[in-house]
Amino acid sequence: KETATLVERETHRYGTMIHKLADKSKSPAEFAIAMEIYQVYLKNFPANDNAVDVRFYLASIQFDQGIFAQAAENYLVVAKDKSKKHYEPSMKSAVVALQNATTKDIQEARANPAKKETKIPTLVASLLSALDFVAKEIPRDPETVSMRFSAAEIHLLYGLSAEAITRFTDLAIDQIVTPQGEAAAKMVMTQHKESKNW
Repeated sequence: KETATLVERETHRYGTMIHKLADKSKSPAEFAIAMEIYQVYLKNFPANDNAVDVRFYLASIQFDQGIFAQAAENYLVVAKDKSKKHYEPSMKSAVVALQNATTKDIQEARANPAKKETKIPTLVASLLSALDFVAKEIPRDPETVSMRFSAAEIHLLYGLSAEAITRFTDLAIDQIVTPQGEAAAKMVMTQHKESKNW
């Protein structure tokens, strides 16, 4: 047990040391080493009290290095941890990471929105899940208003118009004084007119 404790402590210390050096040097090689050490740590000490911190540090490197899907996955694990360490920063960073990872998919969907229900791409579905998670966890946070709008728009883009209208309507009702609330109300009216249900 003493040996395991020593190994855990030294792995954690070495990982954070390399990470700090990489932050100063901006060296991709040093970031890669720090990521590898953090991954080794999490594989061997997943239940340690430091594991949540290590996963958060790993996610932050992945985010900065443009490894957005993996960063989001790790951020969400941290956000859902019972310790609540790095709680809000993790969930919000997960959303941003997934928005970055899905930029092309969303742009293509906006350019050619589905006229009937279409399968949502895996990463876009992950973004939708993350948006809903944040809105549920911290509903009073101002940032969740735009997240709720984005979630409704995703449903609309992929042909899930009934769910989209429900979400836009809810947003318009309780956030009408915000730009997103006004935009949501306009979306509802537009959808009703297009469906001749006005």
